[in-house]
Amino acid sequence: MSIMNLVTTVINKEKCLYEFLIRKKKNIMFNCTMIFKPLALTIFLLSTFLVMSIPANAADYFVATSGSDKNPGTLDNPLRNISYAVNKAIAGDTIYLINGTWTNEHVVFENCGTINNPIRLIKYNGTVKLDGLDRTGNGIYLKDKSYIVIDGLHIKNYLTGIYIQDSASDVEISNLTISDISKSGIQFYGTKDYSINNISIHDFKIFRFGSLKSAPCSGISHEFGFNNSHDIEIYNFEIADANSNGAGIRFRRASNLHIHDGKIYNMASGQDGIYLGTSLSNSIIENVTIKNTGWHGIGLNSGDYINDTSEKYLYNNTIKNCIICYPGHNAIDFHTGNVNSTVENVTIFGSPEGLQGINYMWNGTGLTVRNTNISGLLKGMYLLQPNASIWDCTIANISEGAIYITKPNVDINNCNFSGSNYVQTFWIAANNFTINNTRMGERKTVRVAAGSGTLLDIIDSEYTINGNNATVTIEYTDGTVFSVTKSPYVLNPLWAQNCSYSIFNAPVTATTIKVISYPMTVRPSTEPVIINVNKFDTTLSVENLLVNFTVNSPDDNNVLFNIGELKPENYYLIKRDGSNFTLLKANSSGQIQFSNSKWPKEHTFTVEETSNPSNESPISSAGSNQTVPFGSTVYFNGSESTGNNIVSYSWDFDASNGIQQDATGPIVNHTYETAGEYTVTLTVTDANGNTDSDTCTITVLEKSKATKVHISSPNITLPGKTFTVDILIDPSISINGAQLDILFDSSMVSITGVTEGDIFKQSEASTVFNSGTIDNSAGIVKNVYGYILGAVKVSAPGTFATVDLTAGNRTGMAEFNLSNVIISDTSSRSAPYTVTNASVLIDTAPVMDPICYLKSVDEKSALTFKVTAKDADGDKLILSASGLPEGAEFNTGSGDFSWTPAVGQAGVYTFTFEVSDGYLTDSENVTVTVNKLNNPPVIDSFEPPDGSSFSEGERIEVSVNASDADGQALSYSIRIDGVEYSTENTYVWETGYSSSGNHTIEVAVSDGIEKVTEQNNIYINNYHPRWDVNQDGVVNILDITVIAQNYGSSTVKPYPRWDVNQDGVINIQDLTLAGYYFGETVV
Repeated sequence: MSIMNLVTTVINKEKCLYEFLIRKKKNIMFNCTMIFKPLALTIFLLSTFLVMSIPANAADYFVATSGSDKNPGTLDNPLRNISYAVNKAIAGDTIYLINGTWTNEHVVFENCGTINNPIRLIKYNGTVKLDGLDRTGNGIYLKDKSYIVIDGLHIKNYLTGIYIQDSASDVEISNLTISDISKSGIQFYGTKDYSINNISIHDFKIFRFGSLKSAPCSGISHEFGFNNSHDIEIYNFEIADANSNGAGIRFRRASNLHIHDGKIYNMASGQDGIYLGTSLSNSIIENVTIKNTGWHGIGLNSGDYINDTSEKYLYNNTIKNCIICYPGHNAIDFHTGNVNSTVENVTIFGSPEGLQGINYMWNGTGLTVRNTNISGLLKGMYLLQPNASIWDCTIANISEGAIYITKPNVDINNCNFSGSNYVQTFWIAANNFTINNTRMGERKTVRVAAGSGTLLDIIDSEYTINGNNATVTIEYTDGTVFSVTKSPYVLNPLWAQNCSYSIFNAPVTATTIKVISYPMTVRPSTEPVIINVNKFDTTLSVENLLVNFTVNSPDDNNVLFNIGELKPENYYLIKRDGSNFTLLKANSSGQIQFSNSKWPKEHTFTVEETSNPSNESPISSAGSNQTVPFGSTVYFNGSESTGNNIVSYSWDFDASNGIQQDATGPIVNHTYETAGEYTVTLTVTDANGNTDSDTCTITVLEKSKATKVHISSPNITLPGKTFTVDILIDPSISINGAQLDILFDSSMVSITGVTEGDIFKQSEASTVFNSGTIDNSAGIVKNVYGYILGAVKVSAPGTFATVDLTAGNRTGMAEFNLSNVIISDTSSRSAPYTVTNASVLIDTAPVMDPICYLKSVDEKSALTFKVTAKDADGDKLILSASGLPEGAEFNTGSGDFSWTPAVGQAGVYTFTFEVSDGYLTDSENVTVTVNKLNNPPVIDSFEPPDGSSFSEGERIEVSVNASDADGQALSYSIRIDGVEYSTENTYVWETGYSSSGNHTIEVAVSDGIEKVTEQNNIYINNYHPRWDVNQDGVVNILDITVIAQNYGSSTVKPYPRWDVNQDGVINIQDLTLAGYYFGETVV
């Protein structure tokens, strides 16, 4: 019986039941609604079953060129036409195409599949071809369709192979060949009111397409209309041999497009391999090889650059792991409106007919290029938009400039350029450019037509800069020595303030500047130096002067020299001002290193190779005698020792138990624990084992004899705020003057003034005070001094100076130090002192945002919330948590908290979240109450049992017994066929003669929180009514005579059947009841 026949049968039976009850002559009262409600429910359930049963009855249709559309479509009796089969197909159906060629078929899908039951059009065996013959129309057409699978076909000689119009979703096209197409292999077409999504096209070939002149043609096209198409994947493909107007893949107005693992080659003149157009975002092209395109290899273009708007821009698109060779124009063309684009691991090569490797042209911002190789084209990269970052790229054999830069904020890092054809390595007309750790290749030329920027750690030992009206900063972070020549004079670099790198700001005019770097680094310890290289040629033979340079430095500035490109393991004599300074052996890398800290004047150093190193003993220099305050650290410098390649420095600090080795190295330090006079011995040993020793004397003053000088400062201040620090002096003896320099971190604070304190104004003395010279760039105030006029002296502590400062916008610790301190006693001699420096934290405390969370949850219920904070300084914030309950998780990166309390974890929990900016913190406590999980009641017994049978007229006792693990009071409900009859746990059902049939008894038990129910089904047999006295199923004369035979008699329980009304007397009433039903059949 079919589903529809079943529905009809049920409806007819319900109708007959209703008519029977209407015709019944008994005075029976009933509710019509009770009849029609089951009827409607029956129709609804059966209709639902009809709809849901379709996938279970999904059909397979076989189609063969030898078949007939009158056949059932089985494998043995297939259909003939694909279009006919597709028209029949509904969700879940599969059309199998048997080996053959169908000509002039235009397949149109009429129906959609469903998520679990798509419509499939697939090859069954052999080769399946759709041949349009005349190159008109569409091979396959889908309009507003979803859940379609097309697999294993060869489509040829159509206008369009597969045409998908308006909305489409969840379409998979695979294992396909499309060829000899006038327009596009696969085309999506719609308006702005439509979109496509969840499309997968894979394992296919499209070739010989795009001969139509009147419209754009592509292997795959998604260009016209649409709005926000998304999630489209194209992979494992080959698109090739386009005709006169064919491009590879063209997409606009989509997001999450993923094109990968494919080949595109031989595109038409003026056509791209891949074209991404208006409003295309968050898409990836990877592992694609593109060759011989008529225009760009990959083009990205939002449209008209003059009238472009941001909603048309292309955002966050990535090209990676691709090969692009022999493009007709640019290999990768970011033409207009590209924002935050990325190119990674791409190989580009071709001929000068191809213009640029990467073109970054109009209305864009944010381009990152990494690990990309470009060779053979006219230009390497054309960067005409701001905010580009180029990393680890190679550009070789370019005909013109390797990289052109015309907009600000471009950095080139760790790149390598080679080939001698191009005019210059870089052509720049922009501000804030950086070229870092890069090899410029054979041309070694940077042309800066305008703007300013930095050339940082350039690898080439020589290169040139030319241009007009520009400023270029030349910098080496390792302290490399370099010269800048601009005929007829030589400019030498200064070392930056922190002495960690060498730097020079070069004005660029029409004259070419040459930069020469030397295999030599210089690292001053405290002050910048000026160095002039007079000669540097390490290729000369023995006994020739190889290196000659002059250094100008402040005294006590220890300068470390490192000279390379020498012969490994050979000896070199270093002379200072013409006298032997030290003899050194080059290491295995051909480097020597020496230092100098005494600069009464400038020194000239020379280096020459010697083949016969002297065997004379070295000369040890332990340094000068020192008198130091108690508790201070004493520094020793033995680098002035000279000799034949000194290999060890051994220090003994006190000679208390003979000469012992207390420390090693040329520069060491030591702190003495008691006052006194100590003899310090330095023993040096050269490479030949020769030794020499030298001593110096250290006098450590008594603790009480040292005047205390210290800085008093606030612990913390806010960025941008003004504050003061005081310089305090606590004399141990009478004094009348003091002098010092103030050192501070100029990147953190600036000093606006220094004013006199009160220490020398005691007893109303007259004073002279000099606030010093403030240099906020260098971070120093020099020559702050004050003294008393007259014979007055002071011994009480007081403030020497108050320094007014303004905190900068950076956060962190600002250090303050005192140097060159001189305390004058009453005899105008330098008094011993100790210095205590200080630091101030510049910071605004972070603020924890209020935490929104459920303050009460049940056991086994999930609790989640997010912890956030903000910082007025924009510092990086660190989140943490403490006191978390067992099982709770907190992601310190995202601030996400999650916890599902287990059974048994009921209670009150308080835990703490904290945010820190590295210095200051804020916190918030969270208190959560976990409620004990309720145990639902349990039904222990339920009578009558399921499946029990009774007869009409019987008493049915219904009872339920239940228990509750939590001891809560229970309430009950007893329902029969959905009607509640009792709210107690027992009920007695007095059945009647209309009670026959199946019945459902349901009991429900609740503890006030949760309710449990249970149902038992029973059956009540149809019992003969008492007026069928002899129980033969018919009320007739036989029943009347039985009553008549017993007329007038009395009965007792259980009443016999002839006592029809069961009143204990056989009389006219019993006869009347039997007579009323006379003639009826009661079974």
